[in-house]
Amino acid sequence: MLALPGLFRAIASNPGARVEIPAFHACALGLVATTPPRRLLPNLHNPTLPYQVATAASRALHRGMRHDDGRSVGDVAP
Repeated sequence: MLALPGLFRAIASNPGARVEIPAFHACALGLVATTPPRRLLPNLHNPTLPYQVATAASRALHRGMRHDDGRSVGDVAP
């Protein structure tokens, strides 16, 4: 549940992206990145929490987007 605001933000900024396992993994890594040492959960009052998760998820969603010929969205055509 902690990752949902960031995940929704990432989905909104990557229309057409398919949410698959790498995106969920990236959300978990975004949560870990904002969790202080020796704590089990991030600080819920940390204003950067949804942005950290959204950034990680957006990268994963962007990597998962492919053209019909298999090229990634950001690749230059040959």
